[in-house]
Amino acid sequence: MSMKTAFKTMTMLFHLIPGIAILLEGIKTPPGNKILFGGVTEAFGVLSLFLLYICTNKIKNINDRKIIKWAIGLAICTFVFLAAYLCVFDYCVVPYDYEGKQYSAYFPIYLDANLRKMMEDDNGRDMGKLWAINKYGITEINDQIKAKSIYLTITTILLLSLYQGTLLPIAIAFGIIGFHEKMPIDDQGMKDNSL
Repeated sequence: MSMKTAFKTMTMLFHLIPGIAILLEGIKTPPGNKILFGGVTEAFGVLSLFLLYICTNKIKNINDRKIIKWAIGLAICTFVFLAAYLCVFDYCVVPYDYEGKQYSAYFPIYLDANLRKMMEDDNGRDMGKLWAINKYGITEINDQIKAKSIYLTITTILLLSLYQGTLLPIAIAFGIIGFHEKMPIDDQGMKDNSL
């Protein structure tokens, strides 16, 4: 298998497999959002594949140094988005145990006054989200979160944007490398067979 074929294969895998895995497993997605995150990942993956395919001739004409700079820049971008996503995710998604089973509570990034008050002890010290879950129960916490559901919607949009920022740049980096490869490999034969 040639390098060009290998990079094109990796590009397709990086665009399609994450979305399917997210749909099935909900990998590091907020509770109740795996279908949204997986579907959006699939849609953007397919769109970026089409755009890379449409721009194949332009990508082939870019010099190697620029391709390397773009690939490194996209890899750095992926890392920055991943770090930001993990920070926001860990702030908003709180794991807790209930009757020996592991669950997750999903908090908005902005906590209104009532939610903040629920996290304080009698002396006004902030005791945290897990403390509030244990004191009031998840049902009461969720009722309070649903009372201001716009904050949770904004949090989901933010997390979804950061999530896409972790997947798309690295997939596009593989794509531009794969579509840029200037080695004359089977392309001519493939064109002749299609006529």
